[in-house]
Amino acid sequence: METFGSIIDKLCILERRIKELKSKNEPYYFLYEQQGWLIKSLGEVLEQSYKNERPFVFKKNKIYDKDTELEEDISFLEAINKLNECNNKLWELEDVRRDKSVSDEGRLEAADQVSVYNKLRNDSMDRIDQNIERAARVSHPYIFIESREKENGNI
Repeated sequence: METFGSIIDKLCILERRIKELKSKNEPYYFLYEQQGWLIKSLGEVLEQSYKNERPFVFKKNKIYDKDTELEEDISFLEAINKLNECNNKLWELEDVRRDKSVSDEGRLEAADQVSVYNKLRNDSMDRIDQNIERAARVSHPYIFIESREKENGNI
């Protein structure tokens, strides 16, 4: 299920695709339509979350390298910046990994780094969602009271 963080992730990747296509003088304008739909989805996800129709954060069951972790106390904008950095680094690593002119050792190192940056990317998405949830808890605490009452069968 989409979260605010996962939609921001898609927007970061889309921005990179636009940049790459522009640099190669290839058509890219059609990607702005996708961008528009993703931005609309951001609003819908926030609205549904604030209406208590869906959670702000979903539990993840992904297993990643536990030695790599993004700090817990990262701000909303820092998390978005980190997510964008990770996506750009992943793009570069994937280019190296696919490049047959790079030595096997270099390609293997790039492949190993992909898992590290994927972990940081997923942590960044989680931190974005957690920051939004924290802000909602402070600004609209009744949402979470109603949610607990629903879980307990009181509503």
